[in-house]
Amino acid sequence: MEAERDRTVTGQFLVSQSRTPNRPDLAGEWDGRRLSSFGSDLWWSHSNAKIDLYSEFKDYGDDFRADQGFVPQVGYRSNYGEAGYTFRPKGFFSRIRTYAMAEYDSQQDGSMLYRLRSAGFGADGKFRSFTRIRFANESFRNDGKVLSRNQVYYTVQFTVSRLIPQVSFDGWVGQDIDFFNNRVGRGALVNFSAQFRPATRLTMSSTNVVQC
Repeated sequence: MEAERDRTVTGQFLVSQSRTPNRPDLAGEWDGRRLSSFGSDLWWSHSNAKIDLYSEFKDYGDDFRADQGFVPQVGYRSNYGEAGYTFRPKGFFSRIRTYAMAEYDSQQDGSMLYRLRSAGFGADGKFRSFTRIRFANESFRNDGKVLSRNQVYYTVQFTVSRLIPQVSFDGWVGQDIDFFNNRVGRGALVNFSAQFRPATRLTMSSTNVVQC
C-alpha cells in the first residue's frame, strides 16, 4: 500500500505445510515427517529530493519450505537499513549522494550469521562521468568461527570522446576471506572495460580483469 507519494510499505507473509517422502533409504530426513512454518518479508521506504530511507526485515522459520523456489535460505532473520542524502553542487559534480547502510542476519536462536556496516558516496559529473566509493566492514560466521574483512569498493566511469564513448574501472581493495581454509587475507580486484566506436554503426568493447 502507499500512504503518501514518497512513502511506501510493501510486504508478504507466507505459511508452508509440507511432508517429506517416506524414503529413509535415500535420505535420513526423508522419513515421512510433516513440516510447517512461516516466512515474512517487509519493506519500507521514504524519499524526497534530498533524503531517501529504506529498510527491510525478513524472517523465515526453520521448517519453512518453498519447493517452488524464490526462497533460497530458511531458518534466519535479516534486518537491513539504508539512508542517503543527495545534494547538487556547482562544479565538476552535478549530483552527489552520500549514504550509509547496515545489515544483521542471525539464526532463529539469535546466533549471528552475517553483519555489514558500510558508508560511501556516488556522484554524477562532467564528461558523463559516474564515481562511486564505498567502505564496507563485513563479518561472516563460517565453520563455527566469525571472520571479518574491510574492503573499499570503487566504480569510475567516464567518456573520453566520440571515438571512445565509455571507459570504466571497478573493483575492490583490502581484505578478503578464504572460506575454504577459514582465514583472512589481503588482495585487490580491478575490472577494466572500454568501448570503441570507429564508425557510427560499429561499437567494439574490451574487458580485462586483474586480481591479486
